[in-house]
Amino acid sequence: MPSPDPQHRGLLHTLLTGVAMGAADVVPGVSGGTVALLCGVYSRLLRAISRFDVQLLRSLRRKNWGNAAAHVDVVFLMPLAAGLLLGLGLSVLTIKRMLENDTTRPATLACFCGMILASTWILLKQIRPANSSEKMTTPVAILIGIAAAAAVGMLPPAAPQTQPPVYYLFGCGMLGICAMILPGISGAMILLLLGIYGYLLSLPEQLLSGIWREPLTSLTIFAAGCAAGLACFSRVLTYLMARHSVTTLSLLSGLMVGSLVRLWPFQTVIKENHQKFVTWDWPTGGWDVGSATMAILLGAGMVLALQRFAVTKND
Repeated sequence: MPSPDPQHRGLLHTLLTGVAMGAADVVPGVSGGTVALLCGVYSRLLRAISRFDVQLLRSLRRKNWGNAAAHVDVVFLMPLAAGLLLGLGLSVLTIKRMLENDTTRPATLACFCGMILASTWILLKQIRPANSSEKMTTPVAILIGIAAAAAVGMLPPAAPQTQPPVYYLFGCGMLGICAMILPGISGAMILLLLGIYGYLLSLPEQLLSGIWREPLTSLTIFAAGCAAGLACFSRVLTYLMARHSVTTLSLLSGLMVGSLVRLWPFQTVIKENHQKFVTWDWPTGGWDVGSATMAILLGAGMVLALQRFAVTKND
């Protein structure tokens, strides 16, 4: 049986990367940016997003569709976006329920821990300081990243928003999307801390029940904030990856390690006054340790397999 040609294999890789990114972005503590970095599409993604600029508007105004599509790398963005939407839907239907179930929650979190550990190991192997200055800044950047992600992960969530004002929705969109494309900082976790995570998840349910006006208005405002955040933050990250790649990758590695605080498998969720609080516990028996270890190994194995697929695709 003939193997698929490189173009089709590239499209499949991009689609699957989008699915994994979408699934990750729904889970508090996991970042879609981590998946993009692991799959080798992070720089290309930032470059494509940063090209939504004046030159694109000029091409669109002149109806030069080919130049516009090539300028923003639409061949890459379209399958990635399709996979992202599919992954978001699958994650809402499956992973979210597993995290809300006391029986499956520890193993699910442990699996994510394994994924983060393997991802960090792969990323650290790519950091090669070229001079003494980079050798000094690398460990400092890693420690700063660990401290920042751990601090964010331990913050208590804000009171849930039931009818957030327009400016708050827009601002949450900007902050959330910046976190989603930043490895180690979970966009879902930021939205949870801002008290808007549950509200956003309720909007698709309202649409399915026949309520259209308020959900569509809220989603449009939130999407506008996301677009504004992407337009600004992607340029900053593109610059840092191009000019200070070693320090930036070191900081991102630290952020990924620090995010493990939020993913500690043995947590107790306490509900008080319509709010959720998380306490970190120790395993109570050998079965807990064994099942968590197996889940960690499973998560790490999935990441290593995904990374191998990405390397094969690029060969």
